[in-house]
Amino acid sequence: MRKLFLMRISFVALSAKVVPILMLLALVLRFGPPAYAALSKVGPIDTANGFPVWYQDSNGLALELCPDPTFCNFEGVELPNPKAPLSFPDNYPDEMFWWTGDARMRSIGPTGQGSARLIMAVEASYFNDKVLPGDQISFSRIRLKIDGFVPGGQYTITHPYGVLNLAADAAGGIKYVNDFGIGAAGEPGGFAGLLGGVVGPFLVWDETQSVTDDDTGEIFTTPPPGFIGDVGIEHQVTGSPFDTNFFMIEGPGLGSNGVSTDLFTVTGKIFTGVHELTNLQVDRASYSWFDGYAPQAQVFVTAQDAVSQLVVSSVGGATSPLPAPILMEQIFIPGDPFAVPPIPDQPTNKYLANLDIDLPRGQLVPGISITDLSLNQALRATLTDRVAITEASFDLSTFTLTVRASSSDEVTPHVLVVVGADLTNKTIDLTTGTFTTVLAGPASSVTVQSSLGGVDTAEVVLTGLGSINDTPAFTPPVAYADLSQDVLFVDSRVQLSAAASTGVISDFSWVQIGVDADGNTVAISNPNSSNISFNFPNTVNAPIPLFFQVAVTGPGGVSSASVVVSPLVAPSVIPTITRAQVEGAAPGGAGGWRIEGTINPGVPGTTVDIIVFDPEKPGVTQTIATGVETEPVFGEFQFVFREKGITLTISATTLYAIAISDTGNESAPFPVVQKGSKDSLL
Repeated sequence: MRKLFLMRISFVALSAKVVPILMLLALVLRFGPPAYAALSKVGPIDTANGFPVWYQDSNGLALELCPDPTFCNFEGVELPNPKAPLSFPDNYPDEMFWWTGDARMRSIGPTGQGSARLIMAVEASYFNDKVLPGDQISFSRIRLKIDGFVPGGQYTITHPYGVLNLAADAAGGIKYVNDFGIGAAGEPGGFAGLLGGVVGPFLVWDETQSVTDDDTGEIFTTPPPGFIGDVGIEHQVTGSPFDTNFFMIEGPGLGSNGVSTDLFTVTGKIFTGVHELTNLQVDRASYSWFDGYAPQAQVFVTAQDAVSQLVVSSVGGATSPLPAPILMEQIFIPGDPFAVPPIPDQPTNKYLANLDIDLPRGQLVPGISITDLSLNQALRATLTDRVAITEASFDLSTFTLTVRASSSDEVTPHVLVVVGADLTNKTIDLTTGTFTTVLAGPASSVTVQSSLGGVDTAEVVLTGLGSINDTPAFTPPVAYADLSQDVLFVDSRVQLSAAASTGVISDFSWVQIGVDADGNTVAISNPNSSNISFNFPNTVNAPIPLFFQVAVTGPGGVSSASVVVSPLVAPSVIPTITRAQVEGAAPGGAGGWRIEGTINPGVPGTTVDIIVFDPEKPGVTQTIATGVETEPVFGEFQFVFREKGITLTISATTLYAIAISDTGNESAPFPVVQKGSKDSLL
C-alpha cells in the first residue's frame, strides 16, 4: 500500500504557552549547551558490525540500528548487492541510523515557491565514508535546507531541540549543519561523544494524535510494533525537552506569524534485548484481546536482584490506556510453614504484571515502559500478541503439509505467516485458521509469525500411510503469466497474475527479465505469490517495454511463462480555467487568490502551473502557483488553487491567468476579477 505523506503548514499566532518556551530556548542558546539530558547512555559494541548495540535517551527509550527499509530511513543508503542479506563488511551500507527525524514545508516564502526541510539523526557511519572495520564513527545531526526566502533576510527557526537565528544568502537560501560528537571506539570518549549533543530525547509518535491517509482513509495512531514511527507517514510527535514539538520559521516574507508544521517523519527500532545498563530483561510482554472483552497484557521481567521495585506504564502519557504506573508483583518460591523452624516464602528476581488495558476497538495495543524505582532506570518493550500452533502435520500419502494456528488478538486486523523449510511467507487463511501446501518432502518444524509481533514454533507430526521415499504421481504444473499489458502513464501501478496456472503448485517465483530504460529493475511486491504488482518506472530515458517471467513449482516439476508490459505515449492534457478571482491584491500588495479549472482528458496525477500576465505588456508575467494537483470530481478532473498572502509583483492595468499542464499545454487566457466584481482586475 502506498502511504501518503501528509503535510500541515500552520499560519497561526503563537500561543501564550509557546512564547515563554522560546524565550527559554533563546537563553539556552546564548549561554551554553542545554542542562537537560539529551541522550544518556550508549550500549555495548556489537561484534557483528563494530557499532554500539543501542543508544538510550533520558526517558529510558533505547533504540538499535535499524536495517528494515519498510519502517526505517534508508534515504541515500545503498548496498553493494541489494538482493543479498546484510553482511559486514562485504555487503553493508556506509551509513545507518539509530534514529531519524524529518520535517518539511513546501510552497512557502514570499513567492509561495520556497521550501524548508529540517533533518535530524543519530547516525552510524565511517570516518572515510567507506565500510572499513575499525573506521566506525557515530554522531548526532541537525541540518537545515531552506530556499525561496528573502535574500539577506534574518530568520528565527524553532525546532524541537532549540532555536536558531540565521540569515538567508544572496539567493534566498539557508544551509545549516551541526554534526556533533563524531568519535570512534579507539578515540577518547569513543561512541559516547554524541551523548552531550543537542539531539535528544528521541522524538516518537504522539499516540494521543492521529493522521489519515487521504487515499485509503486509513487512520494511523500508533506506530508499527517494535518501532517509534514509520518512514512513510508524517505524524505528530512528542519528546521535545522544551515542549516545542514543531518546526517553525519566522521572518520577512512569511507573514506576521511565520510558518510552521507539527508533522514529522520519525524512525527508530526499539531495543528489547537484555538492557545491560538498566539491569532489566523482559522475558515476555504479550497480550490477549478477545471479541467482546477488553485487552489484557502479561509482562514478565527479570531484575538484577530480589529487592527491586518495578512499575509498568504505557507509552502515551496521561491519556494512555494505563494512565497510572502499576506496581509489578514479585514472584516467590513457596516455603514450608510446617517445617521446624518454618521456612518462609523465598523472593526471587522475577516479576509479573497482569494488566487490564482500556482501548477502543480498532486501536493498536501500545508499547510499555518498565521502570526500576530503586535505580531510577527504565526500559521500553513492545507488547505482542501470542501465536499458538494447534496443528503441524505432514501427510505421507499426499505429501501435504497442514498448519493450523491462531492469534490471541481476535480484534485487531493482522496476518499470520508460515515460515519453515521450503516455505517463504505463506499466509494462513484467518477464516479457517488453516494453511496447506504440497511439499517435495516433510519439514521437521514450522514457525508461524504474526504481523502483531507474536511467534510460535512447533515440530511437524508425520501422518498417513506411506514412506518418505515414495514418489506420488503428480501432474506437471503449467504456468500462466497473465495477458500482456499496455501502460499509459509512468508511475502507474501494474498488476500481474499467475493464478490461472494449473496443476499442483507449491511455489510461485516472479522475476524481471532484463532492465528498464535506465538500466534498473523494478521493485516487485510479493514476488513469491501468484499475484504481484509494481510501479512502471519513471525513467530519464524514453520508457521501453518490460519483460517478466513466472516459474511455478510443484511435486510434478517446474513450468514457466512470460509476459510483457509496454508503455504508451501519454496524451496531451488540455487545461481550461473556469474561475479566476482575487481579493485585495494590487501591485506590490498581498491578496487572496482563487483559480479553478478542469483538464481534458482526465489523467490521474496531472498537475498545472498558474501564471498571470498583462496582455498589453508582453513578457510581463508572474507565476502564482506551481504543481497544483488535479482530482476527479463528479466525472471530470478539476484543479482548485486557493491561497492567501500572495503578493502581486507585476504592474498591470488588465490581468489575465493561464494554466499550463505538466505536458506543456496551455489554457486560453482567462480574466482575473476582483471578488464581488464582474470586471477584470485593476
